[in-house]
Amino acid sequence: MTKSGGVHYRTEHGDASLGLSKPLEGRIAETVEKVSKQTGGKVKMVNSVEEIGNEQVRRDIENGKQVTGWYDEAIVQSYI
Repeated sequence: MTKSGGVHYRTEHGDASLGLSKPLEGRIAETVEKVSKQTGGKVKMVNSVEEIGNEQVRRDIENGKQVTGWYDEAIVQSYI
């Protein structure tokens, strides 16, 4: 996990950490459940960059930062 100005980014390296043997829907559901338990339930699924309200995160992703999720300290919420 890396931190940048109050935002903690989650990144994964290599196929093994992504659990590619499972269907996409199952991987997403497991990840949401895991993050919900770790953060007390404040998790939002984001499907496109247009849904991102945090300008720093949007800019980082648009500039090529590869992330699988992030935690925003300012509003105490995780995003996948």
